[in-house]
Amino acid sequence: MNPTSLANILNVGTTFSFEGKTYTIKEANFVQRAEFSEWVQEQSILFIKRKKEKGIIDDIEYQASLANLAKDQLAFEFEGEICLRALGQPAGASMFLYFMLRHEYPEIDEEMASRIYKAKIKEVHEAVERIKNDPKALKELVDLIVGGKSSDSFTTNRKTRRASKSPNGKRQRK
Repeated sequence: MNPTSLANILNVGTTFSFEGKTYTIKEANFVQRAEFSEWVQEQSILFIKRKKEKGIIDDIEYQASLANLAKDQLAFEFEGEICLRALGQPAGASMFLYFMLRHEYPEIDEEMASRIYKAKIKEVHEAVERIKNDPKALKELVDLIVGGKSSDSFTTNRKTRRASKSPNGKRQRK
């Protein structure tokens, strides 16, 4: 998952309501992205420490793992491999949401950010289920994902893209 698709899921630049209050998600700034990158690195270190404490790795593997983390700093950059993988996981996505909202809304803590993220994902899953029973509900899902910004051009474009036969009898896309 790349940051752009996460931003789309979280409706960056739009407002949403949660537990009776309205919030606006703005595009993540440098500080928020750096906070997330640091959190991912901390989680990686804690993961290695837990493996050592559980006896899964010995002292040599522990030192080598920490050294590899230190060498692979680019992977911990916001758009680096490890951060992108973290964004694709519920815990990482909800923490990123926390970093995006906490300065503007001090009442939001990590637990609340997690609840918000889960609620948004649940809304998308419920909309997908409705589509299974009613294909016309697709516009509702698109509105949910893009923050109500879809237009009739979505359905219009689908209609105009139907295949038709060319003069030579072959199907072509319009």
